[in-house]
Amino acid sequence: MDKETKQRLHEIRDALKKYGFDKILGQTAKNKLHSKDSEVENDILLDDDVPVNLRLMLQDLGTTFIKLGQLLSTRPDVVGDKIADELANLQDDNPAISYDQVKAIVERELNGNIDD
Repeated sequence: MDKETKQRLHEIRDALKKYGFDKILGQTAKNKLHSKDSEVENDILLDDDVPVNLRLMLQDLGTTFIKLGQLLSTRPDVVGDKIADELANLQDDNPAISYDQVKAIVERELNGNIDD
C-alpha cells in the first residue's frame, strides 16, 4: 500500500471517529445482533444526530463521498427517510472546490500535467 493510500485511509478513519461512527467500525449485522452490547450499538444508529453527522462527515471527506451521499439520498428504502432527507442537502449545499484543487486531483490521479 503506498503512502498516499495509507494517508487517505487515516483521514477516513479520523473522520469516522470525529463524527462518532468509530463505534460501529468492524461490526456486521450478524455479530451486532448476537453481541452482548447490541442494545448500546443499536442506540448509536438510532441517535437523532446520525443523519446530520453522516452528511457532515461525507462533506469533510470530499467530492467522492459527497457523490456517494447524493446517491444514497435517492434511496430512502436503503438508508431510511431521515438519513435520505438529510443527505438530500448534499444535492445543492456543498462547499465549493477551487480549480486549483480540481487540477491537483486530476494531475495526481492521471500521473501527469493537465496541460498535456
